Amino acid sequence: MSASSTAEPPDGSTPNSLADFRNRHAGESIVVCGCGRSLTADVAQVGLTTIGVNDVGRLFTPDYLVVVNPPRQFRHSRFEHVRQSQAQAVFSQLDLGELHAPQVRFRLGRTGGTDIGTEAVLHHTQNSPYVAVCLAAWMGARRIGLIGVDFSEDHFFARTGRHALSGRLSRIDSEYTALAEGLKAQGIELVNLSPISRLQGLPRTSLQDFAGRVPEAPLGERGQRVFLVHHRFLTCGEVFHDGLRHAARSLGLAHAEADCLDPRLPEKVAAFAPDLLLVVHGRRFVQRWGDRFNSWAPASRSAVWLVDEPYEVDDTSRWSHHFDTVFVNDAVTLGRHHPRSGGVHHLPMAFDPVHCHAPSDASPRRHRVGFIGGANPTRERMLLPLAQAGLLSYVVGGPWRSPLLRRLTLAPRIPHERTAALYRQTDIVLNVFRDRHHFNAAGLREGAPGPRVFEALACGALVVSEAREGVCTTFPELPTFDDDAGLLHQVQRLLADPEAREQALRACQARLSTHRYADRLAQALALALALTRQPPAKGAPLAPPAPAPRHPPANPPANPPALALSPLVAAPRRHLMYHLWPVRGETWRWNVAQLLERIELFNGRRLVSIVVDDRTEDLAEVQAAFAGHGVEFFVRPNAQGGESLTFPIMLAELARERPEDLSFYAHAKGVKYEPDFPPAVQRWAEAQYTVTLDHWPTVRAHLERHAMTGMLRRVGRFANHHHVGDWHYSGTFFWFRHDAVFSRRWQDVPAFYGGVEAWPGMMFSRQETSCLLLDQLRELPYRDRFWAHRGTPALRQWLRHQKAPTPPADLLKPLAFEGHAHPRLEQRPAEFGAWLRQLLADRPRHLLLIGPRQEGVAWHVQRHAEASGQPIQVWQLPAGADSSASELATLPTQVDAVFIDGVPGHAGCQRNVELAQRLGARHIALHDIVDSDWHAASGCCVSRVWAELAARQTGELTTHVDGGEWGGIGVWRLAPDWALKPEPKPDPGPPAGHRCVRCPPTGEPCPHPPPLSTAQPA
Repeated sequence: MSASSTAEPPDGSTPNSLADFRNRHAGESIVVCGCGRSLTADVAQVGLTTIGVNDVGRLFTPDYLVVVNPPRQFRHSRFEHVRQSQAQAVFSQLDLGELHAPQVRFRLGRTGGTDIGTEAVLHHTQNSPYVAVCLAAWMGARRIGLIGVDFSEDHFFARTGRHALSGRLSRIDSEYTALAEGLKAQGIELVNLSPISRLQGLPRTSLQDFAGRVPEAPLGERGQRVFLVHHRFLTCGEVFHDGLRHAARSLGLAHAEADCLDPRLPEKVAAFAPDLLLVVHGRRFVQRWGDRFNSWAPASRSAVWLVDEPYEVDDTSRWSHHFDTVFVNDAVTLGRHHPRSGGVHHLPMAFDPVHCHAPSDASPRRHRVGFIGGANPTRERMLLPLAQAGLLSYVVGGPWRSPLLRRLTLAPRIPHERTAALYRQTDIVLNVFRDRHHFNAAGLREGAPGPRVFEALACGALVVSEAREGVCTTFPELPTFDDDAGLLHQVQRLLADPEAREQALRACQARLSTHRYADRLAQALALALALTRQPPAKGAPLAPPAPAPRHPPANPPANPPALALSPLVAAPRRHLMYHLWPVRGETWRWNVAQLLERIELFNGRRLVSIVVDDRTEDLAEVQAAFAGHGVEFFVRPNAQGGESLTFPIMLAELARERPEDLSFYAHAKGVKYEPDFPPAVQRWAEAQYTVTLDHWPTVRAHLERHAMTGMLRRVGRFANHHHVGDWHYSGTFFWFRHDAVFSRRWQDVPAFYGGVEAWPGMMFSRQETSCLLLDQLRELPYRDRFWAHRGTPALRQWLRHQKAPTPPADLLKPLAFEGHAHPRLEQRPAEFGAWLRQLLADRPRHLLLIGPRQEGVAWHVQRHAEASGQPIQVWQLPAGADSSASELATLPTQVDAVFIDGVPGHAGCQRNVELAQRLGARHIALHDIVDSDWHAASGCCVSRVWAELAARQTGELTTHVDGGEWGGIGVWRLAPDWALKPEPKPDPGPPAGHRCVRCPPTGEPCPHPPPLSTAQPA
């Protein structure tokens, strides 16, 4: 029990109230177990606290049991497992009658509640594990894993058919997603441990990984410190002050705060020594302190969050250079600011879940339609028709010219807490932008949603907003209007159709999960401190990437660092980043098949992001399509931004790899057209896979001189890219160099649909990049006419100019080994000789050769073994032999050594290594561990398997490399003492047709005895 846990009752009795269990397992990881098919007895073996529901006791005894259904609802004998449970306690809001275990009665909280406060209640939905998750949080869990909550057919104990709640899955999924976000705001992680669960909104991991990972320390424990400098606003008071304070607490940050006019501000900042000084608003701060904080601490940085753009941009742009980093709430002013060093970033408004949350009950709201904000002519013109129609319930603010609006005014100004309370009592909240700009001579048009939009939605009120680009991008489902007639129509429609209003509200609320002040503060820290943090050590955990800005700068930085490209190393590591939206049908499968045909080109990490929604295939089936290929998955709920949501996550993963590495990015094409796959789109996709992945030497030649390369490059700015970037690769298949990309502002990935396609043109000028096929394209490549008249002829001509890779000269005609040119030996002599000496030193009795063309290896091994007086039985298997094949059954009970060569593909090589281990080999040799352009072209991935073995750090690894452009032998020795192995079993006699491999193939009689097995003797 943690030191902070609640102690047992002083009299030694069993706790019998929920309050007695508060923080009983503080800081621990807890597994919540449903009764789905993914629940197995393994959960009892991982050593974590478990909370089960209903009759999980028939599989194992959980530490605690939650039962929220009455006994009469348990069919057959299911309730007997509850009655006889050996759990420490059974939690229920009901009287369950006589039980073996102590009962703990609790009160139910709110339906769909997500906050774990001080009140001893457990929130609930229609699903029992939801209550168990809330119990785990109440007990103080830092991490909660969910398993057996599958909503698939059958339970672990019987074929029970279709799940009773399948029809409500969408709502339940959104409830669990909201619960995860609510817990995250309180420093608690909720993950899905089931590979077959139909819940899509929770991040996934395996039970083994969950049990093996130590809970990550909060940000504050990792050393980040932030000092918040506040500004007291006339209309919204301390909304930013409160939101950021609560955000710092929820993130576990070491933080301090003060008002910008505090006369002791320099002393307080110096005493606290923060990593980041974050100033809200900034005008009065600069007026009061000027440049005093410019060089206040060498290792610290300053940033300002300009929360009133673009209304005051003419003023703010004059003094924003006092800060290292500038954050603007509206992307339209990004180009107006020039901070000292840290760049300009879009940091939108947010909401504070402490103040802004839905009401605890579902009772009818008092007000139908309301507006809170100051008066201006546009707002008056929009609101008056509603008031005249009797649809406007109240306004707050003013002063209004219309007597009718004045009569509806509740108050000229109310505090933030009262605003949230009013939103909770209103069905529809209106959002009308300002029409008066104090310092905006250019008339930049604002478009980002203000605090009103986020806060009202969080309080359960649907927002009807004036149509602006930022609003529509952030909340695509939000009802909008362009004029007073449109506003009147929208309000009338939504009031008459409560179901449509509720549907729009739920869709918008589902997008709120990344718009809390905690998200903004985490993003500000990541961006502002990026320049001062050293890259993490190899293997060290990397903090999650900050959410991508909605509208990054339209151009690359004004003075980006000049590219100084070094020659590529002989065999650069090639990483894969691939985005997949697996819409049900065949198109995603076709794309995956195209990728897997070429996946052996990637000798580094293979990252695949999968976005899921109600149109997508079962996640387990999608992941199974990549089985055996060493893929790392990143699963996220699908959203409006598409691949721009997952691209920054994969980029951040690769940012910690070596600067001399290369990466390739692509996505599954055509899936949005399901069930159709237009021929032109398929041709477009085929060409992308062919050109970018089938001709590695050509790609390498381009990357020797350029930061990026791709195909079908279009020049110019386009509306679907929000006019950012000066060029793009049409289709978003491209390669890039790490040393080039990660020396620029790679984090600024636009978060709109198509943002990843625009990203290369924001990073680099056209001259810094190259194009493999059809540069300066004008046509659209997803049209039949393009492929008929230009695309296909150009592709054919390009392919005619590609040269097939040529094998190395000493592989085409191998050199003689010790004077013997025959039988053929496809190893470099010096490497083979070094391995042969090591093999004989290990004194094996049985050597298994896996792969084709091994006659030369077998002949030389047995020749040297006989000369040294230690005979070795040599066996051979083809590269693709299956572990269940009949030829494996006749192998000796113990194979001492294995030599693997000529095995294409990562999966095939990995299977053969696993086979060698199953056969008991303690000396496993891999040929072709040296990567080269020839290996890349021929699909050889032995170098990647060897790197994985090295990462295990078990056994002894030795390399024999002669410095050539191919070859290399790696030896993995698991134990040096061969005398421990049993003697081989004798065979009754030689097989028919015996041919000796120790003698040259001259046709002369053989004096040597045959091998002791019939399994394809070498």
